[in-house]
Amino acid sequence: MNQYIKFIMGLIVCLGMAVSVMADATVEIGAVSGYTGNLTKDSSDLEDSYTTITETINYYPIAMLDIRLEGNYTYYGNTVNLSNFVGTGGFTLIPTASDAHTTVYVSGDFTLTKYREAYSGFDNHTYEVVLGTETAIMPGVHHRLGGKFKTSSYLDTRTFDQENYEIFTGWNAVVLENNSLDLEAGFGVATYNSIRDDIFDVLPNIGEDKPDDSIYIERNLYSFYLSPRFSRPIGAKTGINLTYTHRRFTDDDRGIVFGSSNENLSPWSTLWDGENASASVKTFLIPRIIATTGIGYWEKHFLKTLEKDQYFPNLAEARTDFQSRFFLKLQWPNILRGGLFIEPSLYFEYTDNNSTKELYDFTDASISLALTIRP
Repeated sequence: MNQYIKFIMGLIVCLGMAVSVMADATVEIGAVSGYTGNLTKDSSDLEDSYTTITETINYYPIAMLDIRLEGNYTYYGNTVNLSNFVGTGGFTLIPTASDAHTTVYVSGDFTLTKYREAYSGFDNHTYEVVLGTETAIMPGVHHRLGGKFKTSSYLDTRTFDQENYEIFTGWNAVVLENNSLDLEAGFGVATYNSIRDDIFDVLPNIGEDKPDDSIYIERNLYSFYLSPRFSRPIGAKTGINLTYTHRRFTDDDRGIVFGSSNENLSPWSTLWDGENASASVKTFLIPRIIATTGIGYWEKHFLKTLEKDQYFPNLAEARTDFQSRFFLKLQWPNILRGGLFIEPSLYFEYTDNNSTKELYDFTDASISLALTIRP
C-alpha cells in the first residue's frame, strides 16, 4: 500500500473518530476475511484468501441532507499485487417535506479505485448522479421517475472510459394487504471506445504525432430493460422475494473492445445484456439469527472482446455465459450496553458458469466471515 493510500485511510479513520461523538453523524466499521476458489472467474481456478477493512461515515448537517464518506482496503494473500483501495464520497438530498405528495431526491457519488503498481493501469474514478421523483398515486400505489448519469475514467488511458445515461420509470403497489408488486423499465445509452474497423489503415500512421489510442472510435450502445419484482411475507417471521430482469442491447454487433475480460479488472465485465431470474428467502425463525438464502440464473451476452495477447479484430468473438448461483447468509445482530451495535455474519456462495468461450467455464465456492460495528 503506497503512501497516498495510507494517508487517505488514515484521514478517514481520524474523521470517523471525530464524528463518532456527534449526534448528527454515524460511523460504521467493518472487517471481512474470506476465501475464494476462483479469484479471476475463469478456468484458471486461481484460489486466494483476502481481508477487507471498511469504514463508512454518514453526516446529516440538516434533516434533508446526507453526506457520506467511505474507504475500504482489500488485501489478497497470494495475488498481492491485486490488492486495492476504494474510496467513495457522496451525498443524498431530499428537499421535499416528509409528508409531501411527491418526493424529489438527488444523489451523487465519486469513487476512486487504486491498485498496486503492477496493476496501476486499471486505476480509475467514477462519477454518478441520480435525479428522481416518487409520487403517491393512491394509498399503497407509488410511481417513480428519474434519470442517471455515470462516467468512468481510467487514469492512464482512455481505452476503457465509458459514459452511461439512463432514464427509468416504475410502479410499486401493495395488494391484498401483504403482496408487494413492482415493475420498472428503463432506456440507456452507453458511450465507449471500440476498435476501429479500419485499424490496419491507421496502424502504419501511428507515431510521435499521433497517440496509440487513435486506433479506437467512439460508439454508442443503446439498451432497454424491464424488471418485475414480487415480494410477500410467509408467516410472521419469513419473507420471499422474486425478481426477473430483461436487458437488451439494440446495436452491439459492430463494437469490439480491447482488454482482458477478467472479472476483477475488466470494465466490460458488467456491460452485458440478457436475462436474470432470482429468488431469495429471509427468515427470523432461528432465535437471534437473520438467515437469507437464494438462487439465481443469468444469461449474459458480452461485447466482442479481444482477449489478452490478441491483436487482430477478426479474432474477436461474441461471448455468452450461462450462470447459476446459490448463496447463504447468516447474521447475528447484537446491541450491547451503551448502544454499541455489533454484528458477526457468515456468507457462502457457489457459482457455476458455462460459457461459449472455454476460458470462462468455471465453478467457484467462496466463504467469508464479517464483523460490523456501529458505535
